[in-house]
Amino acid sequence: MENTEAILIALARSGADLIELGFPFSDPVGDGPDIQAASMRAVRGGTTLRAVLEMVARARPHLGEVPVVLMGYANPVMALGAEASWDGVGLVLRNELPYSLEDRQQPHVEPLPRGRPPAPRHPCPE
Repeated sequence: MENTEAILIALARSGADLIELGFPFSDPVGDGPDIQAASMRAVRGGTTLRAVLEMVARARPHLGEVPVVLMGYANPVMALGAEASWDGVGLVLRNELPYSLEDRQQPHVEPLPRGRPPAPRHPCPE
């Protein structure tokens, strides 16, 4: 993850408007094969949401005003609990949280903004 921290800083210094950073999950069934493989490599390497949050907090002073968006599954967010520090994170995208649960947001990530990945609003081509 030390490479990732250096890359975040380089992206910000190079003029990035926004940085999206995924966090791994041990059961990434909603992703394609490449993201699944990357997630499993990260989990096997010891990467956790807590470690990602700590890295973002360390990098934050070097990122200027560039927002950091985290994307991943809701399970690690819920498992982390209220003791997590979300300093430096501007938004969390959770790609598999059902809309019916969106209003029952966990208090440990309030008032952290949350969102969903965009979905196409047009029919798929035949």
